[in-house]
Amino acid sequence: MAGWANAFRRALDSGQFVVTVEYVAPDRFEPIDDLVDLGRYVRHERRVQAVAITDRVGSRSAHKSIDLALEAGDISGKMPVVSLSGKSCSAPAMGKRLTRMRAVGLANPVVVTGDGPRVARQTGCHEQPDVAAAEGFVDSVQTIDMARSISGDFCIGGAVNGFKYTESALMMQYLKLGKKRAAGLQVAFNQVGYDLRKTQELILYLCHRKLRLPVIAAVYWLTPAFAGFANRGKVPGVLVGDDLVELLDQWSDLPDQGRAKRIDMLTLHIALVRLFGYAGVHLGGFGKAESLCEVLDHVDQLLAGRPSVDGLWQRWCDLTRLDDGRPVAFGLAEGYYLFRADRRGLNSAEPMFDDASMPTWPTTRHARIESDCAKGLSAGPCGGCGVDGRCEVAPDRRCAWIEVHERAATRGRVDQLI
Repeated sequence: MAGWANAFRRALDSGQFVVTVEYVAPDRFEPIDDLVDLGRYVRHERRVQAVAITDRVGSRSAHKSIDLALEAGDISGKMPVVSLSGKSCSAPAMGKRLTRMRAVGLANPVVVTGDGPRVARQTGCHEQPDVAAAEGFVDSVQTIDMARSISGDFCIGGAVNGFKYTESALMMQYLKLGKKRAAGLQVAFNQVGYDLRKTQELILYLCHRKLRLPVIAAVYWLTPAFAGFANRGKVPGVLVGDDLVELLDQWSDLPDQGRAKRIDMLTLHIALVRLFGYAGVHLGGFGKAESLCEVLDHVDQLLAGRPSVDGLWQRWCDLTRLDDGRPVAFGLAEGYYLFRADRRGLNSAEPMFDDASMPTWPTTRHARIESDCAKGLSAGPCGGCGVDGRCEVAPDRRCAWIEVHERAATRGRVDQLI
């Protein structure tokens, strides 16, 4: 049984700003030296509450997240956060994973649906990935319900993607978030995104609806390589537009390849998230602990001056201008937002929706709606559809859950979507 301090849960319960650091599970044949280095750093870093073990995106050949979490806990001395993906998994198998977590003393599961898993297919001299989910997907609402029944000591996390730009896509994300909360969700992790108006929108929505739920923002160390990868649609549910790719390319021409600019950008991102009212940040993309420490030092220095949202937002806007003077367009020009823009370009407190037309915040975890979801999800969408509404695993189709909302809107029955 693990005996590590659960600094993650203690920070959430006390209102301390939470910082978790992502470690992505490598393939089984790869060493875990980076995990050892990260764990040693986290052991002595009071500002970081946990190493967060994340499934390898799209891979079925990676180290198991529970095994890596045990390593991370032993090295760091702090209870890790463990991602449990429902991809290519059955409900009984997921129940066994949760039972094993309880047995070995792991207490912080973060439940996600998971991206389409891939297996290598040999073609000539190259390996081509094939989507393969032989056992389908376990819906995250079902997994959260199981987690709550298996252990009352779990601090159960789950995901939401607030970076959706049509009314139907966004409302179905929030409806499913409500189902997760009803099933036992205790903390939500928002998807990676750089449209800070959308980042702020999620907190404003929860406040407007008087819904109490701590939210942690996923914030990624941006590199031109990652930005280009996401820009080509290779990271499901993450929007990186052409302007941001161009900005990073311009910074790459600087003597330090843009490193100082990217540190400034990440520092401002974390500080603004904190002032927006997020409970913490989930940091990813760091290759070395030294870079992480440098960023946290910059954040501390920035916040020591007690800056305002207005001041930090102006600095963000000044930093993210292209060489020709244009501001980077982080979102979609005609995208759907819940609140009217203010003079700064963030959100005002004035909603652009009628509360009576909003989906009811579910009070039961058993709420179900019939859909033709390609992942077989029974309680609502994943977060992986594209900005055009195309399904992640069946790109020739639109997300079935978006169509559910559209049909309800056409019939004037959105308020009955539970």
